[in-house]
Amino acid sequence: MAQSQILVNDRISEILKCIKDIPKPNFKQLAREHGVLYQRLLARSKSRPTRSEHPSSTYKLTKAQDSALYDYIARLDELSVRVRLPMIVSCVNYLLQQAHDGPGPPLTASSRWAKQWLKRQPELHVRRQRSLNLNRALADDSDSIVK
Repeated sequence: MAQSQILVNDRISEILKCIKDIPKPNFKQLAREHGVLYQRLLARSKSRPTRSEHPSSTYKLTKAQDSALYDYIARLDELSVRVRLPMIVSCVNYLLQQAHDGPGPPLTASSRWAKQWLKRQPELHVRRQRSLNLNRALADDSDSIVK
């Protein structure tokens, strides 16, 4: 499947090189002659990138923001601070909010996005926080210890 996509993209590139000088090419006829889809040829003639060239929507951070987040989590890990998913989400949302300059609302990240980001960073380990045992909670209560 991927090999055929590469061949189709190569054929479309060749067609577009040949028709540079033609003011109004007939894209339907060209698509039929070369065995490619008309819509794909038309879209590529209007400079739309191929799917392999299109950036993924799961990458919300720039490379600088991504490395800053990675360094922040690594530093917290060095300090023996337990990093949890809500901490990562709030940090990412803060980074996205600070970088936003458009009229609409800024992008936001969810815990699902944070889990996917952690999968892409195999050297980072974030564990789920356990609930506190009742006996340990009572032991932390200073009033019950005094009695």
